[in-house]
Amino acid sequence: MDSLPPYQEMNTNNGQYTPPPPKKRRRGAITAVLIVIILLLAVIAIPRGLPILFDFLENQTISPIYPTESSVITNSTPRFEWTALKNIESYRFQLSTTFDFKTLLVDVVVNDTSFVVTEPLLENRTYFWRVMPLNNGEGKWSQTWDFFLGHDVFTRTFQWMFEWKSIVNYFTITINIPGQEYYEYSLRERTPSYASYVKSDDSSIKDLAYKLNEIAEKRKFTQYQKAEFVLSFVQNLEYLSDQKTKGMTEYPRYPVETLVDGGGDCEDTAILFVSLIQTSILNFDGVLLLFKGNPSHMAAGIWGDSLTGTSYFFNGKYYYYCETTSPGWRIGEVPEEMQDIVPEIINC
Repeated sequence: MDSLPPYQEMNTNNGQYTPPPPKKRRRGAITAVLIVIILLLAVIAIPRGLPILFDFLENQTISPIYPTESSVITNSTPRFEWTALKNIESYRFQLSTTFDFKTLLVDVVVNDTSFVVTEPLLENRTYFWRVMPLNNGEGKWSQTWDFFLGHDVFTRTFQWMFEWKSIVNYFTITINIPGQEYYEYSLRERTPSYASYVKSDDSSIKDLAYKLNEIAEKRKFTQYQKAEFVLSFVQNLEYLSDQKTKGMTEYPRYPVETLVDGGGDCEDTAILFVSLIQTSILNFDGVLLLFKGNPSHMAAGIWGDSLTGTSYFFNGKYYYYCETTSPGWRIGEVPEEMQDIVPEIINC
């Protein structure tokens, strides 16, 4: 048997070979020298390199200031604005109704970072815009941004009937709803918290409550009659299925959405009713009544001393049932299908 090299013999233990420890390499000094060299180069290069780098990055990208990507605006003669780039003489601005810019509405060169459209754009449409920074008459297009131009104002006229002193009376109310208010709500994500949809402080809801209250005061309605008068207004809105109008099984509407859309389903009209009666103008106390089942149903509850009919006790008060989906139901009258169901009472 051949003998092991001396260093291997020294590392045998009971016939088992153990490799020797690796030789230590003197790399420390070399590494330190390299680090010093790198640091020196960095000190020399950074003051010159960073400004060049930042200028390069800053000078490559245009960002929209207004209108922003996928935004909704209501001004039909908007002022387009974008960020400035260094060493740029002028900008070419294009506006189109198509993403490929084959249908141009505006194609102009400006010496500023903004452009105002003077010819009013058509509402309820999507538009596309882009900017080309020009240097010696040449440049590359920015990315394309889109925006939706909605209605500045929604004018809605409502007509309904209300029986008073055994006589059927017909009423008409016209309200103007700011487009921005409507779009703000229509773009929101839907939430299962129904109480969050009750909006008694919105300007449009207050305006409607004021007009309803004005009619009631002129006819000297009692508080009970005033509550039923508001209920009759809501009941006469069109019943709109979420599936047919929104393509969803459940799509709770904010009160402003219900007014602009001209109606809604049970939760939409119940939410609108509670929003109206809880304004500082009408000053009633209301709740939402959720009847769980298949199908489920939502109604409203109103608290009042002079009310009669079916009520539900909650937080020390009795709230009387209000059916909001169809005309003719009085306060306290409950549809037969709901009479044996105990509702979940939602405080608003």
